[in-house]
Amino acid sequence: GERAGLEEAAYRFGLIVTGKGEREFLPDLFRSLQASASCEFRVLNKVRQRSAITSPKKKLKMLGRGKTIPDRDAEEIGLPARGFLQAYQRSFVLLIDDLEHDRRPQRREVFDRYRTALDTMLKPMCLEKRAAVHFLVNMLEPYYFADAKAVNAVLGTSLEDHQGDVEEDIRHPKNRL
Repeated sequence: GERAGLEEAAYRFGLIVTGKGEREFLPDLFRSLQASASCEFRVLNKVRQRSAITSPKKKLKMLGRGKTIPDRDAEEIGLPARGFLQAYQRSFVLLIDDLEHDRRPQRREVFDRYRTALDTMLKPMCLEKRAAVHFLVNMLEPYYFADAKAVNAVLGTSLEDHQGDVEEDIRHPKNRL
């Protein structure tokens, strides 16, 4: 059934996502690629967002146990990525985090944490180049405020166009909607 469909795909992309929306909608977003380019996209795991490990105590504890990454990162990110990449020759893993505005200042440290989790688990098998980390920096919702007329026509609301930069100015667009 499902495995037979994956074997027919020229390229397979396993997604590790941090948000419910990404889990539900990203595979459908790539629907045209799946139809025209013989690609397959599937969610391998939905994980909680990770933050940088800044506690010296936690870092020391990990090092003392001979670990470079937390067990949770290995189990939820590294192992699913490794299993998928080993199972399919022309496969890739994309870790996608919907990095909200408040977390932007830590994006380098967050990226490093995800990359370290992947590299730690994939380098021994020479698979690390087939995995990437991507941030969805802007949520879709702020853009609704750039063309409120369209939203009002569909939803019957009375929103007004935001006059500034919707990406920078609107901190919690879901709440405003």
